[in-house]
Amino acid sequence: MTIQVDDEHVSIQNQKDQLNQRLKTAKRQMDGAEQEIERLENSKRKLQRDLDEQVETNDQVLSQLNTLRSEMRRKQQKSAPLLMILKDVDDINAD
Repeated sequence: MTIQVDDEHVSIQNQKDQLNQRLKTAKRQMDGAEQEIERLENSKRKLQRDLDEQVETNDQVLSQLNTLRSEMRRKQQKSAPLLMILKDVDDINAD
């Protein structure tokens, strides 16, 4: 009877050791997964900052483009009457 109890005790101890080893392995895997998640979150934040900067630069460039277009239209409108006068003068000189 004592031998059977000892065998059961050894068997239970082996099972306990195996479960503890599996638990340690699972904890290591979980730590690795948490580190990977943190790395990915940091990467995501960096990409978001880069995107935000790019959007801001885009907005600035579009604003500059619109300003230049407005200035070009304004200058074209100012020069249009002058061009008409010059055309009339050329027409008169051609006669």
